[in-house]
Amino acid sequence: MPNPHLLVIALATNELGSPHTAAVLRSAREVLGPSVTVRVEVVDDAAKRSPNNATQPSSAYAWLSWDRDARAAHLRCYIPESGRWIQRDVTFEEQDPENERGRTLGFVIASIFVEGHETANPPVVPAPSKPKEEPAPKPKLYQLAAAADVAMAHDATSLGAWVHAQRRISSRFSLGVGSDARFGALTEAAAGARFFAVGAVATLRAWPTNGAAWLGIRSFGGAESVTFTHKSEDDPAAVAESAWVPRLDLLLHGSLELEGSSVLFFDLGTNYRFGSTDIYVRGLRRAHIPSFIGIARIGVGARF
Repeated sequence: MPNPHLLVIALATNELGSPHTAAVLRSAREVLGPSVTVRVEVVDDAAKRSPNNATQPSSAYAWLSWDRDARAAHLRCYIPESGRWIQRDVTFEEQDPENERGRTLGFVIASIFVEGHETANPPVVPAPSKPKEEPAPKPKLYQLAAAADVAMAHDATSLGAWVHAQRRISSRFSLGVGSDARFGALTEAAAGARFFAVGAVATLRAWPTNGAAWLGIRSFGGAESVTFTHKSEDDPAAVAESAWVPRLDLLLHGSLELEGSSVLFFDLGTNYRFGSTDIYVRGLRRAHIPSFIGIARIGVGARF
């Protein structure tokens, strides 16, 4: 006799450790409640192992398979109370997060068995109204982030902060604006240095195309204000000089999207300013800022 208190979800071996699998189980258990045990069965290929109508599993069963591009999920569910097979296809957008895909599939699977059980065993008293299906959550398209910012190369060494805001244009490309401010000391020139930049930021996700952790390329193009302030004991006041120069950054970008909306990231690469800078004190060159400077960042962000 079929076991009404057990639901088995069959899926391919390579799906077992994916984020959406955990979300499928969690969502199904939330809908079905503690009286139903939800278990996973791993098969070599869930699509090929899906049985025909003549096969009757010993309990409630759901076979889950995906299209090659992971845009559409196919469900084939056996309802033991009525001996029926039900098939559902669920399609997702390219930018839908994996955990939200799994949550939706878990809800659909559980709803099929809840409806099948209610149809086969109509209650004597009026049953509670069917849970209202929640619309799929909107994808998080925006990101706001901040990071500690360090530049390295002798006289160009400086520390500061970086902030940016970006909007996801596609599943792999984001565009926005960014700014950083760094401060350093030029000991030989008895001067302080300040670097302030503002411009456009672009981020490309390179590998892998799915998952919470990934690597990519980040670029920044804009203008940078470079200011030097010199103060000697025999100077009546500090002497400051500043100029705006074009700037271009090219960086390796790593990102880890945490549960919820938080993001950890790092940037590592080079900052190119169109022209080097020499600092003179009383006619003698005391410091040199090269065109290329190493840049490193580590920070946190929020998606919404």
